[in-house]
Amino acid sequence: MGDEMWNSVNIYGPQAEIERFKQLCIVPVSEDEPPNRTLAMDFERIIPTPVGAEIELVRRLKAWETSENAWNFRASGNQERGTYSFAFDTIGRFPVPIFRRLAELFPTLAFECDCIEECDESMGYGWFNTPDGGDDFVDGYDVPDGYWEMGEPIKRDTMAELRHRALVARITQTVREAHADDA
Repeated sequence: MGDEMWNSVNIYGPQAEIERFKQLCIVPVSEDEPPNRTLAMDFERIIPTPVGAEIELVRRLKAWETSENAWNFRASGNQERGTYSFAFDTIGRFPVPIFRRLAELFPTLAFECDCIEECDESMGYGWFNTPDGGDDFVDGYDVPDGYWEMGEPIKRDTMAELRHRALVARITQTVREAHADDA
C-alpha cells in the first residue's frame, strides 16, 4: 500500500446537521500551515472520552488524529443547502473508524465517500448512513485499468454506476426541495 490516500466526501441531509458537523470537525488551520489553506479536518474532536469498553475505540480513533494523519483539506466551492463536499489526504487508507463514528454522531446525514491511493494500487467507495439503494463503504478495490483516461472516472460497473448516479440525483433533489423556501 502506498503512502498517501486521496479522500473525497459528499454529505447530504438537513442543513442544521451539516452546520453542526462543520462546527465539530472543520477548524481553522494552525499558523504554520501554508497561507492558501485556511481550514482543516479535526478528527480528534469526535473521539469520545475513554470509559470502559470505549478505550479500544479511542485507541483506534487516535491513530487517525488530524495533526499527524490527515492534511490538505479542500472544501468544494459551490455548496448547495443540504449538501457539503470536501476532500482531504491521509496516510495509507481511508479513515473508516472516524466515519463510522461520524455516522453515529450524525444519523440524519448520509456520507458518500471515495478514495484512491496515490499510486493507483487501491480505491474505495460507498456510504456511511447508507441511503436506500446505496452501497456501504468498502475499500481495497482494484483501480480499473485506464481509470484516469476515462474523462470522468467510473469506479463501478456500468449498471451499478447508473444506479449510483440516480441515487445521488434523487438525494440531491430531495435536499433541494427541503430547502426550497430557504433564502
